[in-house]
Amino acid sequence: MKNKFWIVIASLLLVYLAYDHFSTPDGVSQISAGELEELIASDGDHYFLDVRETHEFAESHVAGMTNIPLSVLTDQLDQLPDDRELVIFCRSGNRSMQAAEILQSEGFEQLTNVRGGMNAWNGETVTP
Repeated sequence: MKNKFWIVIASLLLVYLAYDHFSTPDGVSQISAGELEELIASDGDHYFLDVRETHEFAESHVAGMTNIPLSVLTDQLDQLPDDRELVIFCRSGNRSMQAAEILQSEGFEQLTNVRGGMNAWNGETVTP
């Protein structure tokens, strides 16, 4: 009986830690790639930011995105508007979430991460 108790406690702890690690930070919204496509088509009030590296962006990107790689994001914060919602995009959604956390720590408040990033994108792309 004691072993079952500790297994349950350990399981609950693991679930909590996993949720805490993978959950979205407060103040950061999430949308799907499909919702991004709708947003791009219908809106002019958002700033679309692709944080993939320059060579990735050059290979293929979504029209309307501005490329500022995550690796240099903190050096180029002055290029980002602070009065518009930033919709952040990458290959899979991981770097864009890292970017959102960085931007949030720098005082940006209107942040949206695109879940799945380019891997989930089914719309048209710009290619060389």
